[in-house]
Parts: sequence; structure tokens; C-alpha cells
Amino acid sequence: MEVIGAIVLALAILWILKKWSELREGTHASQQATKTYLLRIGGGGGNYDMEIVGESHYLNNLRSIAGSGEVRHYCDAILRMEDENPHDSNAVAVYIEGLKVGYLRREIAKGYREQVEPHGKLDGTCGAVIVGGAEGRPNLGVWLDLPVNE
Repeated sequence: MEVIGAIVLALAILWILKKWSELREGTHASQQATKTYLLRIGGGGGNYDMEIVGESHYLNNLRSIAGSGEVRHYCDAILRMEDENPHDSNAVAVYIEGLKVGYLRREIAKGYREQVEPHGKLDGTCGAVIVGGAEGRPNLGVWLDLPVNE
């Protein structure tokens, strides 16, 4: 009987430590309910025609996602509005695997916001491809599978 009591006590302590850890990390269940919903954006037809900007500032992030050498890495991107961006109040940052990799071009970001903001501060998601890194050309680019209006 004492062994069962010790096991129950140990499990209770582990549960308390887990909850305490979640609270410290900001992953408590009540906080998870307030997460931003993702809006899947399509219409690019698998062409990956929309290039983002600013990738050179996030080369370390891109390399940690796609690896070294020449790459063609298909993935999903998150489009997140940055209202507090000091350079552009309409900025929309692009994240892949939780890491910032660049931004939508200013004119695209403005149009994106006009379409999405009436529905709330939603994060968008779409297909993406990280390409580049050939010998002599170390930079990487990110192209999104979104429609491009010329």
C-alpha cells in the first residue's frame, strides 16, 4: 500500500512541475486558447511566383531550415502582420518553422492586409520554397505560392 501511495505522490509532483513549467513558458492551456488562427491562402497554382524581400538579413535562419549548399526546400510559410514595425506599419513578416525569413513587399503587404484585416488579426499560411546557395552565390531566396497580380 505504501508503494502505491509513493507512486501517486510522485505522479502528483510530476504533474505540478509540468504545469509550473508550462506557466513559465507561456504554454498554459488557457493561453493556448487565445492563439491566432491560421488562414490558408491559395491561388498560386503551385508556381511559387511571389518573391519575398529581406531574406539576406535572415540567412542564418534560412540555413538552419534548409541546410547547407544548394537547396530547393519546399515548406509552409506563416504570414504575420507586424503593426509595431518601425519601418512600415503595414509590414507582413514571413516565418518558416517559427523563424523569421523576410517580409512581403510593401505593396503586396498593404493589399494582403486589406483582404485579411476585416476578418481579424489572422496569420496566413501558404506554400513556400527556399532556393539558392549555388557555388559563388551563397544567398537564399524565398518564393511563396501566392497569386501575383502584375
